[in-house]
Amino acid sequence: MAHAIILSKDRPAQLHLCLEALDSNAGHIFTNVTVLYDYSSSGFALGYEKTKSSFAKISWILQDHYYDNVMELVDESFALTSFFTDDDITYRVLPCNLQQIACNFEEMDELGTFSLRLGLNTYIQDPYIASRAVAPTSGFKNINDRMLIWKWADCPPYGNFGYPLSVDGHIFRTTELKRILSACRFNNPNQQECAMQGQLSLLPPMMASFTDSVVVNTPLNRVQETCLNRSGESFGQDAESMNQRYLNGESLDLDSINFTEIVGCHQELKINWITK
Repeated sequence: MAHAIILSKDRPAQLHLCLEALDSNAGHIFTNVTVLYDYSSSGFALGYEKTKSSFAKISWILQDHYYDNVMELVDESFALTSFFTDDDITYRVLPCNLQQIACNFEEMDELGTFSLRLGLNTYIQDPYIASRAVAPTSGFKNINDRMLIWKWADCPPYGNFGYPLSVDGHIFRTTELKRILSACRFNNPNQQECAMQGQLSLLPPMMASFTDSVVVNTPLNRVQETCLNRSGESFGQDAESMNQRYLNGESLDLDSINFTEIVGCHQELKINWITK
């Protein structure tokens, strides 16, 4: 019923961590997972082959034409679809089942997005300058004791709570997502997110999340030049060096990451290596 599409380029080790965390903490929600991946060298190709061998139940699509690949993967046989990027970490167990999330969409026509990366704890907008996220002017309302809902248009359009069309752990009705994507043109995830955000008129006005976030994006490095996002300034690790360590038998250690103070949807975290 729910399909998770993970977008990955040149990050086999981080993808492994992403998949491990998703399975551990949201495997009861996302039983259908597809990785759309691309690589720039034979070394990264070998890294992805290693990741594939560790996650046999995952579907894998090697990117050839990004837009067409995405449009094919957004399959309306699934009621709900969510995108993730390979540096996302599902850091705690989702406090509900799939039916409870689906019921929110079924019972509230005005709900356009359910965000896994937002919550009352994510009060930092930009971690590099410690700017504050702007809350909706009409406030948050409780759906129940675990979930919040608000009007995304009551926030600045590029603030976290006014940005419903993220590719970092947002859940959509597949039919609405397909309609939005059909109005867009893009060649990579950054262009996709920007293009989607330009189609806000096609999205219902409400956005929901858990009271506390369950997904955090950890920008340790940058593997594209389309969007020059800041990354790796506190705990950075070079993508090629990470891949070599991964090929040499090490992996990123989910259990040792300190998730006790997640205050933003993008936040660098120290990640250690272990040999398994």
